[in-house]
Amino acid sequence: MKKKSARLRVSKKSKSSKKNRFNWSLSFGNLVAVFSLIAVITSFFLVKFVFAKSADIVLSTPKNSSPTNNAALDTYNFQYSWTAVGSSFPVTYFFEISNHPDTNLSGEFKEPIGGLSPSLRNLSTNSVDNMIDLDGVYYWHVKALSNDVVPSLWSNTTKVSLSTRPPKPVNFAPNNNSVLNFNTCNDFYNLKFSWQDLTSLNTPVSYTLEFSMFPEIYDPATSRDCQPGESPAIEGCYLPGTPKPVVGSFKDVSITMSGLENHIINSPLQLGGDYYWHVRTVYKDLTRSHNSSEWSDAYKLTINPGFDPQSCFVTPTPTLPI
Repeated sequence: MKKKSARLRVSKKSKSSKKNRFNWSLSFGNLVAVFSLIAVITSFFLVKFVFAKSADIVLSTPKNSSPTNNAALDTYNFQYSWTAVGSSFPVTYFFEISNHPDTNLSGEFKEPIGGLSPSLRNLSTNSVDNMIDLDGVYYWHVKALSNDVVPSLWSNTTKVSLSTRPPKPVNFAPNNNSVLNFNTCNDFYNLKFSWQDLTSLNTPVSYTLEFSMFPEIYDPATSRDCQPGESPAIEGCYLPGTPKPVVGSFKDVSITMSGLENHIINSPLQLGGDYYWHVRTVYKDLTRSHNSSEWSDAYKLTINPGFDPQSCFVTPTPTLPI
């Protein structure tokens, strides 16, 4: 028996009818095709709607938390942190740091520090350990990223200064180029040297004070050992094996006072003449990579005694009992 198939049939009953009438018959196969077409069209517009909505979503901009702007740090052991960006989409962060604050049209630094880990472009948390191990001034910012929505703008640029060396002190007294006329021993006894007090730093410090009768500063690039027949006093050379001064120290040190706890000390000078003095700060934590500051600017002092000051410092010979 021949199987009949459902089909759509249209027929006109009569040419003479006032109105054309059509008889419609819809097969099951046609119904499936129609509904499938509707489903495809609906899915297309639904996907387009979802993607359009995602493309319209812009992640909020992170705010830099720490270090704060213009912070001055004396350690490399710290973290950069910023506010977390909340979103229903997965979010990562792009961290960037530079020696210069200038940015290009996209907001990135024009001269980012090279050699940084690629992971800094895909951070899963809102903080990162400091990766800089060189003193200087740096600028940093961060942005939020997501594969599903528009990335945020860059955060405001934050400036941070790193200096693991203690700060260079400033000489206070006696003033530079002072000329002191001494007439009694008390003038020598009462002379004091002072400089900027830096004991309020987070890391404990002491001071080293140097005196010289000559202003020249030791520079290893221009210093040399004496050749046979040469004299340190004449040629300014160093006898082979002789310990050389610390870089930045006076070339010919007369007096060194180390481990000073106070920024005001009694004068060790016992003779008249021209003197040059400077001081530096020293971290007591000797494990630090840079535990000494630069030397302060050298000050000149001239002492003119109107008498022989040696008598002021001669220790009397004790008298033995008979």
